[in-house]
Amino acid sequence: MTASQRFVDLEHAARELAAVVPVRVDGRIDFVLALGDKASSIAGVVAQQMECDCLVLPIARGDAPMIGTVPDCAGRSVMVVDRGVETGQAAMLAAGALREAGVARLLLAVPVCPRQAEWTLAGAYDDIIALQRPLGRRSLQWHFIAPLE
Repeated sequence: MTASQRFVDLEHAARELAAVVPVRVDGRIDFVLALGDKASSIAGVVAQQMECDCLVLPIARGDAPMIGTVPDCAGRSVMVVDRGVETGQAAMLAAGALREAGVARLLLAVPVCPRQAEWTLAGAYDDIIALQRPLGRRSLQWHFIAPLE
């Protein structure tokens, strides 16, 4: 898939991401963490491919996103999955909470991550897996043909 192509829907993005993740991940992932309920459809497919559990990290999105209760991840390898990144604010907040909780290895897997956001997130995550890395930031909806819920 090229950067100019769009995903049909979240299911399409999930399948594409799940196909790439095992190739990019070196070692075992203890669990996949969906960044909010809306990301659980993608995270579930990725977790199934990685043969690990999928948990949801509650998040209130908006101007000042807030993370809910973080699962026990001390000394564990965790992959955060979201529907995509626009600004990176939610992913950065999740990384901070997980690092504070003692995660040993932290990866981010998303269908879309603008390069500017990726540069910012690179210091917070051990690896970032993104199918599309556009130069400029656009609404996440722009990358999908079907409306995001």
